[in-house]
Amino acid sequence: EQAFKSAAEQFWPPDPSELTASLGGIVSANGRGPGAFKYGSAAAHVESLRLLTADGNVCKGGPGEALCEAACGGEGMFVAITALTLRLRPKPAAMWGICFFFNSENAGASFVDKAKALAPSALAALDFLDRAAMDMVGGLKAVAAKLRELPDTPPEAEAAAYIELHAATEDELEE
Repeated sequence: EQAFKSAAEQFWPPDPSELTASLGGIVSANGRGPGAFKYGSAAAHVESLRLLTADGNVCKGGPGEALCEAACGGEGMFVAITALTLRLRPKPAAMWGICFFFNSENAGASFVDKAKALAPSALAALDFLDRAAMDMVGGLKAVAAKLRELPDTPPEAEAAAYIELHAATEDELEE
């Protein structure tokens, strides 16, 4: 029971918004996921891996090793990942997702630039979407569970910014 409770309090930051993504695919593409602004890409969250090389050798590796570097971001061109040990992080106790809509792309881009410059420690995700991206997200809501949580796009919006904040307490997020 303690192990289960402990696992429930952990998360893997590169968790993608794409439901069909596999762990091996995420690592081989060095995927970033929505929380990359704070937590980085998949490679930063791999503890170890086992690989099959093109010549049939099985190797084990970890962060900073050449084979690990080839696997994380090599998109399967150099090695095949056959086993992964992931580095989990404590799940933040308080998490907010906020979507801002703008009547112009310039206003949205300016907001994102200012948010990057401020970059509070709680800022986990920061994404800019133009009208085409918002339309694509709207079209995918029916098949992607995480996207269903997003508000509908106002018809007059030309851009949006999505931010996600992670902290230990709700009070920290309010600050």
